[in-house]
Amino acid sequence: ANKDLCPIVPQDINHKKVIFYGKEFGAIYKIENIQKNKGGFDFSISYEGKIMMDAFYEAVSEVELYSIGVAMIIANKFQIPEEKIKKAVNQISSFSGRMQKLKGIKNSIILDDTYNASPVAVKMALNALYNQETPQRIAILGMMNELGDSSEIEHQKIGQYCDPKFLDLVVTIGFDANKFLASEARKKGCQVYEAQNSVDAGNYVKNKIKEGAVILAKGSQNGVFAEEALKPFLADQSDISKLVRQDKYWLDKKKF
Repeated sequence: ANKDLCPIVPQDINHKKVIFYGKEFGAIYKIENIQKNKGGFDFSISYEGKIMMDAFYEAVSEVELYSIGVAMIIANKFQIPEEKIKKAVNQISSFSGRMQKLKGIKNSIILDDTYNASPVAVKMALNALYNQETPQRIAILGMMNELGDSSEIEHQKIGQYCDPKFLDLVVTIGFDANKFLASEARKKGCQVYEAQNSVDAGNYVKNKIKEGAVILAKGSQNGVFAEEALKPFLADQSDISKLVRQDKYWLDKKKF
């Protein structure tokens, strides 16, 4: 289990059945010594304080190291040779909608993280965008669904996390994002556009993209579908097939 996402652990947990990994205190397997390099990250996997393996992974965000790290840990448990593990890691690519890197118009880079959204995940995605060296950063942020009574405050917190020093434009999609996130981001000094829907968001962004920009798209599914915002500015329209929720079932549900 990811210890970083489990700040409170039940006292009666069976540590023989549940093994914690992560970057923070309390992880038996730790992902550490993370260094960002051009194209990815160097990092280490340690077990109970002792380095088990060093590796490199071509990633946009540190958050991708969680899934890679746990895959390496499992492979090691099955006594797969280290060199074979590293070779396999180099062949892994991102899944659709999970920090997938796509080519956009004007030599821009699209960070497609549209599969789903939660407060922690949105902050991690924004951190990845903030770390990109680019003349322009754009964040398309869809409403985070299923937050219940905490939705207003959680969207406000994301708006407060939007930093005008690192963001040239924030585009919001969905009622709570438009009402709560957008207003707080604007108070922080960000330029904000409240889109009517994801298609409107995509058309608006298409006309704002500068040469070499990096565009992050993050959002939940029902009522948001931020992946649809990417279609107008994909450099290669055949990449539409790489986006999430493109089968007939989902396309029939998307009514804009």
